Amino acid sequence: MLIRFKPPLFFLLSSFFPRQSRLGIFCYTYLAMPKSIRRPPNRKPASQSVPLRFLPLLLLFFSVILNVCLLFKLRGNAVVTSVIDGDSFELSDGRRVRLMGVDAPEDDRCMADEAKNRLTQILTGRHVRLKHAITDDFGRTVAIVIIEDFNSWLKAADPLVNRLMVRDGLARDTGAPKDYQQTMREAAAYARENKLGIYSPLCRQKTSPTDCNIKGNLTDRRPVYYLPSCKAYADTIIDLSFGDEWFCTEQEALAAGFTLSPTCLPR
Repeated sequence: MLIRFKPPLFFLLSSFFPRQSRLGIFCYTYLAMPKSIRRPPNRKPASQSVPLRFLPLLLLFFSVILNVCLLFKLRGNAVVTSVIDGDSFELSDGRRVRLMGVDAPEDDRCMADEAKNRLTQILTGRHVRLKHAITDDFGRTVAIVIIEDFNSWLKAADPLVNRLMVRDGLARDTGAPKDYQQTMREAAAYARENKLGIYSPLCRQKTSPTDCNIKGNLTDRRPVYYLPSCKAYADTIIDLSFGDEWFCTEQEALAAGFTLSPTCLPR
């Protein structure tokens, strides 16, 4: 066995202690040993090495348990308990949520009941995830809503609720976040081309189904009415899903808050 010496320190100590003495032998042997043998790096007592070896696994285990508990808690808070109308609902934690970029007909308008019934059918009791969530002036959460429900996946239903309502023609696209704009436009185009729901002849009309032929139209949110003699009368579409109306007389139109369109010729 080769022994590595430390000449200066070894000879200094050996000059004070004879090699035959126990202390001299110890000094000689210890100083001649390599450092790695004298003091192994990071060596810990055997009694501590076993628990420390499993410490990362224990931390991982408790982390997984904690995350699972939090997940179930969050899932419980995001279950739909009731549907308010065709584009809003309430969660189990009390939050009211409105579909972002979607506008369904209000009560008593064309397709309002159908929209509410459809949203009730697809959402009641389901767990949902909210994306791009913001709070509006009424305290509601406005968000992209995605169903996270195993039964829905088995049925291959569309999990994106905003798109589903627009594609079925039960709501109109009013502008979604950038990463959803294209799919929402395609959904609206599909409903329009196939004349579904709010795009059907039942809700969008150019000709009155009755003798009441005065057109009450919301143009840029301004309620105006058109007489058959008005220039734009033939091209004006009455959208019964979003506030347009048919009137029998001008008095009825004025009483409802509509004014004669500026495009009409003076009589």
